[in-house]
Amino acid sequence: MKLGFILQNFVIFKNKRFFVNADFKRVIKATALLKEENISERARVKTALKLLLTSNSFRRSKLLSHSDKSSLLNAVFELLGTGAKSKSGGKKTLCLEKDGAFIYGAFLQAFGLDLQKDKLDWRVFRALLSCIPESTALFNVMKIRAAEIPKDASQEEAERLCALKKRYSLDEDFENNYAGELEVLFNKLCE
Repeated sequence: MKLGFILQNFVIFKNKRFFVNADFKRVIKATALLKEENISERARVKTALKLLLTSNSFRRSKLLSHSDKSSLLNAVFELLGTGAKSKSGGKKTLCLEKDGAFIYGAFLQAFGLDLQKDKLDWRVFRALLSCIPESTALFNVMKIRAAEIPKDASQEEAERLCALKKRYSLDEDFENNYAGELEVLFNKLCE
């Protein structure tokens, strides 16, 4: 985001302007849709474009080949800057789908924005999300996920942090990885 500049709401593709509906809810739905493996790739691209383009632009996109539709969708995502992930030290600390309640609460607490009612451009949403204050539960959960067990931690502190990491884990298969976490904990305690 550049201050003082209006956010661009279109992409130029095949020498035509395609106007984008950059509402954060639509972007979240489109990115979640694209991960759905039980829906055909064609249907995912078509539906994502329907979510992310204005009505007139979507109608014009129907004239494109599937390959061009995919390229247009990539151009839309490039405009929106959706490629960045919230990571800390290589660990994923945020998931838009799983952390919905934390995100909702943080926006309401920090900015007075009700994400169920307020309209918000995806790029503004991302900018605000990147500066969530420490006083929010979301910030603290992300901090727990990124935390390493300190070498000088007592057994009680290490067990507490390990339990919090398990509670707030984004890993679907945390139970299988939990043994690895316990081994790290054990090694740190034996040092």
